[in-house]
Amino acid sequence: MFSDTGDKWFDVFIASTDAATNMLLTVTAAVIVVAGLATVNATATAVVERRRQLGLLRSLGATPAQIRRLVVIEVLAAGAVGTSLGLLVGAVLHRGMVRAVNNATPFPEDYSFSWPTVGQAVASAMVALLIGATIPAWQASRSRIADALAYE
Repeated sequence: MFSDTGDKWFDVFIASTDAATNMLLTVTAAVIVVAGLATVNATATAVVERRRQLGLLRSLGATPAQIRRLVVIEVLAAGAVGTSLGLLVGAVLHRGMVRAVNNATPFPEDYSFSWPTVGQAVASAMVALLIGATIPAWQASRSRIADALAYE
């Protein structure tokens, strides 16, 4: 006769839970990288599309440093709005998903909002925005006024 205390099955359950958690963390990391690249791409494209406008500002007497500062501040302001909306939507959806899981499984989970994770998300977004803004802003500030105005 064979009897089991459940320790073996519990260990298997914990191992499978850890594997699923690691898979979700890997997917999350991939999504963050893709979102960062999309942010950099969108920022660079926006600066290139505004080449004529930035050239006009240069022709009116704006210094290269002022052009760089203008672009970086605009990008960070737009990023702050996007990050705030993303955090709000994410918090609401997270709370809803925790409630749905609690209703569907016998393992209730307390809802908790992780402020360190929020801080990491905000910091990552700002770094991606700064990277996306710095290089194109530097290029825009160094372009010749005549080339920028003749663009298109």
